[in-house]
Parts: sequence; structure tokens; C-alpha cells
Amino acid sequence: MLLALAWFVVLALLAAWSMCVWLLHSIAVWSTTGAGSLIAKSKPIDSLALPNWVGVWVPPELMLALKSSVSTALPFVESALGALPAATAWLSPLAWIVWGFGALLLIAVGAVVHVAMSMMRKRAGR
Repeated sequence: MLLALAWFVVLALLAAWSMCVWLLHSIAVWSTTGAGSLIAKSKPIDSLALPNWVGVWVPPELMLALKSSVSTALPFVESALGALPAATAWLSPLAWIVWGFGALLLIAVGAVVHVAMSMMRKRAGR
């Protein structure tokens, strides 16, 4: 009875693992498919401004430094956003590989628990 309960727990963990991998995969695919369209919607950094009540607390030198560093990094971010839709082809095989490693680990843990419980049962029977 304990062996069946142990395998039930392992299979429940395997089902939860499968659900988590599937959910993360679908979120990743959903978020990367529309990432290429975000490039066209980027605004110039000079058009962004802080609200007046925040501007009182932030020194102007800090804002200039922040705007210059963001404008330097913006081309790299835009090129990465442009490459994201092409990366969705790799997400499915990656999800299967991650799921497979996790499933093998859970089944191995189940086998170790099975062997340990069987050995404990044999020792208790002597």
C-alpha cells in the first residue's frame, strides 16, 4: 500500500511538473510572438518626462545620465526584440528537453523511494 502511495505522489508531482512546463512554454511563446511589433512603437527617449511632483525630488544631472544611458542601450534592446520572434522555433524543443530531464529526475526519485521502501519492508519481515 505504501508503494502505491509513493508512486501516486511521484505521478502527481510529474503531472504538476508537466503543467508548469506547459504553462511557462505557452507564456513564453505568447510573449515572444508579439515582441517584434514593439519595435515600431518605441518612442524617442527625449519625449519621456517625469511628472512634476517627481521632478522636484530627482536631480537634473541624474535624469540626463539616465536618458543618455537608455538612449545608448535602446538600439541593442530593439535588435533583441526583433530577434525574439525567430527564437520561438527553439522554445518547443527546449521545453521538451527541460520536461524530459525533470520527468527522468522524478521517475528516478520514485524508483529510489521504491527500492528503499522494499528494502525496509524486507528488513522488517526478518
